[in-house]
Amino acid sequence: ILLRTPRAIEIASILTSKIISPLILSLLREGWPEDWNTFWSHNSFGTTTDNNIRGGTNGDRIALAAEELGPTYVKFCQALASRPDVIPPSLAKSLESLQDNMIPTFDYDTAQFIIRTELKDILEEKELEDFVTSLEVDPIGSASIGQVYKGYVLDEPVAIKIKRRGIKELVRRDAELVRGIAVWLESIPKFGKNNNNNNK
Repeated sequence: ILLRTPRAIEIASILTSKIISPLILSLLREGWPEDWNTFWSHNSFGTTTDNNIRGGTNGDRIALAAEELGPTYVKFCQALASRPDVIPPSLAKSLESLQDNMIPTFDYDTAQFIIRTELKDILEEKELEDFVTSLEVDPIGSASIGQVYKGYVLDEPVAIKIKRRGIKELVRRDAELVRGIAVWLESIPKFGKNNNNNNK
């Protein structure tokens, strides 16, 4: 049932379009790689001007897909990026972009709306409006959970981190999906165990 939820379908769609299909196409073009480190650093698709694609290597596509999938998957890939002894170094290098170079997930108007919603019961109307309008248009940092903007309070520069809307619910659904998959995998009889039982 979990695999038929909208979130599961969304994840499957992203994995197919951003990772599986492009990598299969790359393998068909280039053949099975003898060196996986070279494979992940190879740009099989030429130069692109698509704003949704930062770079074009096979490893970059994994990083971009993780960004689109959300914070649960970004955190997992960030952990992998710190383990070049586990994954090819070129793939680890691509995943390092998830540490501090993520594409903003919401725009300036959305950032202002979130702040107004969160602080309307805390600040006076004029104070809130002065603060919101002082924010710089572009974030000074972007991560899986939210974005950091520079603003001013009483003419003093401050940094404010704005969380993505619905981030808690997204993480909860992903955790539920992962648990469901784990339970499903555990329910599959182990071939080796069954084989041993048959030999008794």
